[in-house]
Amino acid sequence: MFNGMVTYSSPETNLVIVEVTVEQSEPGTMIREQTNTLTYVFKKIATNNGNGNDTTIPTVVPMHYGEFISYLEGQRTHEEIKNDYINKK
Repeated sequence: MFNGMVTYSSPETNLVIVEVTVEQSEPGTMIREQTNTLTYVFKKIATNNGNGNDTTIPTVVPMHYGEFISYLEGQRTHEEIKNDYINKK
């Protein structure tokens, strides 16, 4: 089973950080256990929504403690990726 959540987004860099947790379940008991956590980084490609305006990436606003911790992890990932991307240009 996969569960995904956008943890951080940056309209300035057009990057979106998505965290996916992977769980495995036992066939007989259906007891689930987390096996992996995957982090994906997506870069928005310029798109047009049909009326001549470019669509923007919405900002992630955490509402609960767990979401805020994920937000901070996403922000750290964003900073690492951003610094690597800028240094390679």
